[in-house]
Amino acid sequence: MLRLIFLRHGETDTSTDSDLIEGRSATPLNAVGERQASAAAEAIAGAHLLALVYSSPLRRACRTAELLAKACRASHAVHGGLQERDFGSLEGWRWNDVEPEVGAEVQARDLGVTYDYRPWGGESVEDVKRRLGRLIAYLKGSHDGETVACVTHGGVLRLMGFEVPWRASAEWFKIEL
Repeated sequence: MLRLIFLRHGETDTSTDSDLIEGRSATPLNAVGERQASAAAEAIAGAHLLALVYSSPLRRACRTAELLAKACRASHAVHGGLQERDFGSLEGWRWNDVEPEVGAEVQARDLGVTYDYRPWGGESVEDVKRRLGRLIAYLKGSHDGETVACVTHGGVLRLMGFEVPWRASAEWFKIEL
């Protein structure tokens, strides 16, 4: 049996702005995010023996994973399957600016986790689900019987069915497969 701990990265200056489409930007953790990530790392280290810590390649997730790996005395590896969804050319826009250009349906579909950003060069829900399926298959094949942490993003966690706030907060969840 594989035990997975999914951890959302800590706060960034841009993640506090709910109108901004952040996506795959290279934003660092802010001071609050550093504290959130450190606190989550200490809590996880006190409760779990980790074989490895994987993270999204994005800067905010990598830093969160580094703090977790250090607290757990585990190695850290990057895996693209954990990367935030791709908003395509809409990344960096504000929802208030997107609506007049492409309609209110885009944000409603994003909130309802039925999005499709392919028309703007991004990913759909199905694209992200396939990516996550490949990740889970890899983890099952490589880490059966172990506990592994995966540091990722709010959009990925929401798609997996976890209830996470829209603001980054270093929330963590445990599942067994």
